[in-house]
Amino acid sequence: ALLMANFQANLRSLVVEQEDTETFIKTLNERVNQTTQGEKFITFFLGFYDLKTRMLTYVNAGHNPSLLYQNNELIELKEGCTLLGMFDELPFINVGKVKMEKDAMLLNYTDGLIDFQNNAGEFFGEERVYDFVKRENATAVKKFNDKLLAEVNDFKEDAEFIDDITLLTLRFC
Repeated sequence: ALLMANFQANLRSLVVEQEDTETFIKTLNERVNQTTQGEKFITFFLGFYDLKTRMLTYVNAGHNPSLLYQNNELIELKEGCTLLGMFDELPFINVGKVKMEKDAMLLNYTDGLIDFQNNAGEFFGEERVYDFVKRENATAVKKFNDKLLAEVNDFKEDAEFIDDITLLTLRFC
């Protein structure tokens, strides 16, 4: 909890400075590393959206790839770097850019969504999420999230969740 509180404070202060994306991630990594001394890490997805150009500039720092559905295509947003806080200096940073089409949908989720097992020992897994996004991409985001969580609950039967599940779904108008 202290790590996340510190991380959020650093994130808020850096957003105000509005540096370029690569510098932003480098600085954020340095601050996390100073706090954790390399003993803990954070996965993170950062995206800056330009309303005028419709460009999403992003870095995926070791997180599950965000899923972009547009033009009948599912795209994993994988460009980025390694986990934040593990290294004094990040070994690489690849900044991704994608133009967001009208009605594009972006799903961000934590690994709790895919890493639990049902009574038969099957993982919910990425493929079920991909299939759901392809099938339900036109659904309003609140209903989309509700339906996805209902499908997760049906799948898990009476098995226990081993981790939290967080969803953030965005629609680009």
